[in-house]
Parts: sequence; C-alpha cells; structure tokens
Amino acid sequence: MSQFGGGPKCPKCGKSVYFSDEVKAEGRKWHKQCFKCTKCNKSLDISNVSFYKENPHCPPCKRELSQFDFADGGGSSDQGPSKYGAAGNACPVCGKAVYFAEEKVAAGTKFHKMCFKCQACNIMLDSSTVAVHEGHIFCKSCHKRK
Repeated sequence: MSQFGGGPKCPKCGKSVYFSDEVKAEGRKWHKQCFKCTKCNKSLDISNVSFYKENPHCPPCKRELSQFDFADGGGSSDQGPSKYGAAGNACPVCGKAVYFAEEKVAAGTKFHKMCFKCQACNIMLDSSTVAVHEGHIFCKSCHKRK
C-alpha cells in the first residue's frame, strides 16, 4: 500500500487500484481493464485465468507457453496446491481447476475428461487417439488435415 494512501498498485499499469475496480488474483489486485492475457491481450476474469511466471494468461496461451518449458527440459511453473487439491492446473478448454480424479493429460497439459475432445469434430479423445497441433488437441483424423 502507498505511504500516502491510494490503495495497492496494479501490476500491469502501476496505478492505484480501488475496491470498485479491482480483480484479486494470486495475492495481487489489478484494474478490471488491466486484467488481460499477457500474450494475446484477451480480457480475463478469475474463472478463466491461468498464471505463468506470475503473469496472467488465458488458458490456451498458458498451455502454449508451458509447452516450451517442457520442450526445453524445464518444469511447469503452475500455482501451488489449493486447499481443495487442484495443483493450480486450469483446464485450457473451460478454464476451471482440474483435479486428479478427473484429469486427462496431453503434451503436459491437464484437461477435464469431458473437455478432452477434438477441437475440430468434438469427438471424445483418449491417449491413443489424441494428437497435438499448435497447442490444440485433435483426433488423429482431423490432425492429418492440419
């Protein structure tokens, strides 16, 4: 908090954030209009944000950035475990937390079982039918067309 009042500073613009215009996430406060994906600039809210290296991202951009970490031998920098057991992993399709009992994994990214479907034809996928293209999951038939 500022020495002379004015509230906490927004991590994006550095200006004071007041209660009526705040979004709280990761222990920090942003202006609603500043709470956007760091990569693609899409507006975010607390239900569809994923953090990567302490910056807010939409789930598809976070998934894409995380893939580079795995390709370089680095680890994921997901948030720590929540009190409900989801280790800070947001599903890239719906943006909600993915818990162990309901997860499916492709290219190091966790999905809900019901969200684990081809981005083109919507068919449900499993580990033997999934193919990844530019950070999106497809069935092998649709992947061949990409």
